[in-house]
Amino acid sequence: MRILMLMPLYKHMDAHCVISLLDFVQNITNDGHKAKITFTNGFNAAKARKALMLYAAEHSADFDYVLWLDSDHIYKTENLYKLIDRMKSENLKMLSATYTLHGSPETAHGTVENDKFRHFEQKELGESVIDCTVVGFGFLVMTSQFAKEMHDKFGEKLFILDAKENCTEDVRFCRCVLDCGERVCFDPKVKVGHIELAVRY
Repeated sequence: MRILMLMPLYKHMDAHCVISLLDFVQNITNDGHKAKITFTNGFNAAKARKALMLYAAEHSADFDYVLWLDSDHIYKTENLYKLIDRMKSENLKMLSATYTLHGSPETAHGTVENDKFRHFEQKELGESVIDCTVVGFGFLVMTSQFAKEMHDKFGEKLFILDAKENCTEDVRFCRCVLDCGERVCFDPKVKVGHIELAVRY
């Protein structure tokens, strides 16, 4: 496999996460795959993701998968491989791992019910892939072709911060995915952790 990792980075990265990331890339390479990581540094999230998605679109022929990462996670190759295996078995164009909000047992992912947005609680997580309205980008895999298709269709409008609608760039992206008739979902069996939460998993 050929994997392009994309990471918005704001000025610095915790040493534990840096070590984890280096191990992650090395282990992917040792397993016989190609891995490249691309950073943006010091941008706001929407601007950073626009730049990274443009890079992914321009280099889509060079990679099979795009992996979005947050800079404050612990990274494990088995989580990546499990997501890709499930994408193949369920014919998905993108799939997120499960992780929680900072300081909360609720997932970063959420859904709209009766015109109200809510996050998922741990008791709701079973074995099956869970469809939702929004997934975070902390550990999100998509096919390289899908990344290109989304960029080609929406361009600069793919990642927008909309204060009027209280819409962050990840929410905007997921709306675009749903508008295209594709699934926004996460795998409750694949759990990743922010640096202060990783010990739980």
